[in-house]
Amino acid sequence: MGLAKSQIQVIHVAKAKCGMSEEDYRALLGSVGAQSSKDLGRAQFDEIMRHFETLGFRSTGAARIRRVQESRRPLMEKIGALLTAQGLPWSYADGIAKRMFKVQRCEWCDPQRLLKIVAALSYRNRKHGEEGS
Repeated sequence: MGLAKSQIQVIHVAKAKCGMSEEDYRALLGSVGAQSSKDLGRAQFDEIMRHFETLGFRSTGAARIRRVQESRRPLMEKIGALLTAQGLPWSYADGIAKRMFKVQRCEWCDPQRLLKIVAALSYRNRKHGEEGS
């Protein structure tokens, strides 16, 4: 099974933040047996993220997603993708969880609450997308 879109986005953000050239990026992918980020599996993704962390990249989002139970991972990945698409930090999703459910961090929410956070972020995305047009 391939990576979620949010995980692929994290890889490209890490590449940019580390100032990695395209040639070095392709060599990194090749070192784990892939030609494209879309070819990566979860273990390869973790290995590449560890490499970016040695270069100074810190991804709180990827760490949050890895820490949650498998049943909640797809919802956390969706939240991560929506935050990335809107240029928002994870603290924004934590703020939603705190306001709506009195829970300090979004990853502590159950799946039903995570769905409501996804809905809130989707609504914000539609609202701001229409205003920008």
